[in-house]
Amino acid sequence: MAQAQPQTHSTVSEDYLIAIYRLQASGEQVVGARLAQQLGVAPPSVTEMLGRLRREGLVGTGRPVHLTETGRAVARALVNRHRLVERFLVDVLGLGWEEVHEEAHRLEHALSARVTERLPTSSGIPAPARTATPSSRTAPSSPSSTCGH
Repeated sequence: MAQAQPQTHSTVSEDYLIAIYRLQASGEQVVGARLAQQLGVAPPSVTEMLGRLRREGLVGTGRPVHLTETGRAVARALVNRHRLVERFLVDVLGLGWEEVHEEAHRLEHALSARVTERLPTSSGIPAPARTATPSSRTAPSSPSSTCGH
């Protein structure tokens, strides 16, 4: 399987990968207009970013929009990192679930792979499943399993 290196991509690129990943996981066909709506950007911005992601080998050619194996690995790593940060904020720092999503979104882009690997073992929080699929939050007392906006 492709090795995910989320820290090597821009925050904006990562947000696109996560949005595509979430839409694919929900069974929706991923099209530019849906991405623009999801991310709150203009359709020409989506077209430009998809071109960049294709050149980087993260998004495949053709329609509907789909992640390559590498793109899926990066998105999955980001979703898992987001979950890990949420658990840290709740379990270690004592924040409430209702307040951690946006904070986790900011931090997920900043953590290195080294810190992400060490966080569960040094803080005692469980590491997220490697095969995580994003879905909607089911209860305020549980972690958000979505990443992005």
